[in-house]
Amino acid sequence: MKWWKKIKEKTFILDTPSVEGSIAVAVQTSISNNMEEINKVAEGARTTRKV
Repeated sequence: MKWWKKIKEKTFILDTPSVEGSIAVAVQTSISNNMEEINKVAEGARTTRKV
């Protein structure tokens, strides 16, 4: 699995309201070191969601 796909999945988990807060915090902590890459993925996700 490619790194961007992993980040997209983690970002999706953060955006899912049904996820438990503790899991969201753990995921957020694990990806906080890659904010630059996450921002790029987030921009792509915003364009995808418009469709």
